Amino acid sequence: MSAMTMSLLESEDETGSSRAESVEDNPQQSKEVLRLVQMGFDPGMAAEALRSTKGDTQEAIDMLTAESEAPEMPAEGLQAIESMGFTREAATRALQRASGDTEAAINLLLEPDQLRDPPQTTPLAQRAQEAPGRALAQKRERSRSRSPRPMRQSSCQKLTAFSDSAKQAVIEALGGPDGKRKSQVTRSIKRGRVSQWQHHWQKDPSEEQFEAASPGYAKLKGYQRVGVRYLLTLAKLGCGGILADEMGLGKTAQALVFLDLLPTVLSDKQARAKQRPSLVVVPATVLENWERECSLWCPHFQVFRYHSSNADERAHLAAEINENWTRGQTAVVLTTAAILRNKDDQHNFFKRFHFECVLCDEAHSMRNEKTTAFRNVTQHLQAKRRILLTGTPVHNNLQELGNLLKLLLQPGVGKTQQMIKELEQVVERQSLRTLQARAAPFMLRRLKRNVMSDLPVKTCQPLRCQLTANQAKLYQEQLRKAKEDSKKLRKSKATRMKFVRHLFARLRRLCNHPLLMQARLSEADYTNVTKLLRTVRDDFAKVSFEKCLDFVKDMSDYELVQQVREHNLQGKLAGCGIDPKKCSITMDNIMNSGKIQELFKILESQREAKRKTLVFSQFTMFLDIIGSALEAQGMEFVRVDGGTKIGDRQTMVDSFQKEGSGVDVIISSLKAGGTGLNLTAADRVVLMDLSWNPQDNRQAEDRAHRLGQTRPVTVTYMTARDTIEEKIVKCNIEKMQLDYEFGGQKSVLEMAEDNAKAEEDEEDQDGSQSDSEAEK
Repeated sequence: MSAMTMSLLESEDETGSSRAESVEDNPQQSKEVLRLVQMGFDPGMAAEALRSTKGDTQEAIDMLTAESEAPEMPAEGLQAIESMGFTREAATRALQRASGDTEAAINLLLEPDQLRDPPQTTPLAQRAQEAPGRALAQKRERSRSRSPRPMRQSSCQKLTAFSDSAKQAVIEALGGPDGKRKSQVTRSIKRGRVSQWQHHWQKDPSEEQFEAASPGYAKLKGYQRVGVRYLLTLAKLGCGGILADEMGLGKTAQALVFLDLLPTVLSDKQARAKQRPSLVVVPATVLENWERECSLWCPHFQVFRYHSSNADERAHLAAEINENWTRGQTAVVLTTAAILRNKDDQHNFFKRFHFECVLCDEAHSMRNEKTTAFRNVTQHLQAKRRILLTGTPVHNNLQELGNLLKLLLQPGVGKTQQMIKELEQVVERQSLRTLQARAAPFMLRRLKRNVMSDLPVKTCQPLRCQLTANQAKLYQEQLRKAKEDSKKLRKSKATRMKFVRHLFARLRRLCNHPLLMQARLSEADYTNVTKLLRTVRDDFAKVSFEKCLDFVKDMSDYELVQQVREHNLQGKLAGCGIDPKKCSITMDNIMNSGKIQELFKILESQREAKRKTLVFSQFTMFLDIIGSALEAQGMEFVRVDGGTKIGDRQTMVDSFQKEGSGVDVIISSLKAGGTGLNLTAADRVVLMDLSWNPQDNRQAEDRAHRLGQTRPVTVTYMTARDTIEEKIVKCNIEKMQLDYEFGGQKSVLEMAEDNAKAEEDEEDQDGSQSDSEAEK
């Protein structure tokens, strides 16, 4: 062994002997110690870890990493628990299991057989020698800690027990043959989720059994096989789970193979022989894609699509499904949330069947328990278990995550109802650590950076666009007018909040494009245009003039011009006292936006490189303007938004995905095109405006950065400099911090913003230095 190695390893252990001596006789272990040291670990700790794992380097790395990530136990928590009579060792263990949450640790200690140590006892003679003041203080502490015990003992007891049993089952199921990797799986269960991605069953006979039972299982990657085993484990417990892998990791494939293998793990032989079909609820935009995925991963499935815009056709489908159901020929029924919302379909179809499993794609849309999407699943569907698929399980607050967990707990059973009540108590207390501990076994969440080393990098670039002179002028006018109007408002909170919301909406539209405002026409112009429209629009002629006038005033300048063009009113404007220029749009008008100008710089660069681009916006009228600009520039594109027919969406996606099709740009609304679509032909994503919900932005950007992408992806976040949009960026960053607490990655937007600001500061310093030199 070299002198360098010896110097690195010569650290004294607790007995005073050199750690180097214990590894000197084993050259191979010495090399492994040196390898760990070069990775940045302490030499002594590295040697100790290798001894504990009997030379298993990967296990040693896992142990050292876990130790480095272990949170320090809060001193106040330790003192509070010790004051109740528990030993420091028991308190420390409980706090570690509860991720530092003092209240959750006390609950663990108070529950039977949960880390409970006998309270400390002090000999009578020793107590007699204690000072009276100290004895009185201890008596008070004991009385305080004793009083809430009955309440705490019942608090979260059933939920904790169920969560612990699920955690233990997951560890057993993913720990490999003979449980050799159980410790590694245990360490993956933290920060409110299971992050296990290493597959430890490669050479086990169960792998061959699964491959024989499901052709799709043989095609899965290692981490996807882990996902299938995880879902099967929870199914054995009689519950479902949240498959929350980052977008693009193949959640659809894992879910379908799980449904295929589900009969093999059911304990009841009769249930295995006659398994009930499963229902899959998906967004309308990906209905056809799910059919394709079924034929790819489970070609033997009998898949029924319960979807049609015609009620009579759906009634015919219901009868056909029922007939096949009785024959045992239906494996999966595909439908959409919109069909599930229809009361006739609920009564005539959904309530008639008891499904084996309800699988909800893009389940984050059900995070609000007051919405019909949530109620439809909980009240109108009967199923043994529910599986939720979402790449963004955490959005705004703990309540929303708690609602997703409620969907997993089957309603109607007394024990389950008690667990739901306990879950609501945890959420009501806003106890982050407790919810992390309870939720962790029920959510599997892996990140692309962990499981896909071959996936190209994704770079996020915030782009602060300078307002054009016209935009800046209108922006200042809006602020001035808002200040004047605010003085006239009533002081009620509701009135002021409504005023602020409307102001925010106007300013956001203006940051995108001045044509989205109402800035061209005067009061007299609006009156005259309304009179003209009443002569050509039947719907206008059927209502009062005042209602028509209010409707016209709500139109943006761009929309009003389109109305004039559509009804051929250009030649009649001058005769009504309206300047025709006010109702016409030139290419200069279209390009009079800082964001549009920056977008076309990007698109020209992409066209020269023969690359494809995704363009997203929340405002469909802004998409109209972008579409007009693309047509004027001769750029072929397709558009996907809420008005696109379901049958046309996949055709548009296919034309974009096809190499050499000539379609190099997709413009899409954030909601319609931001979920479920696979658009890996693009390597550039442009978000023209940001949602208040950062997960909507992430869903959109990962349409391109996902499994199947072969090139690095660049995501551009556009914001207008020195405007209200900078507050939206700040809000996005704050909300992403909560997502990080449940296994998400740190906000790339925050890191990109910091880098951009640093570059701007450098440019400002360089500029000021140049000005100073020029003055000299």
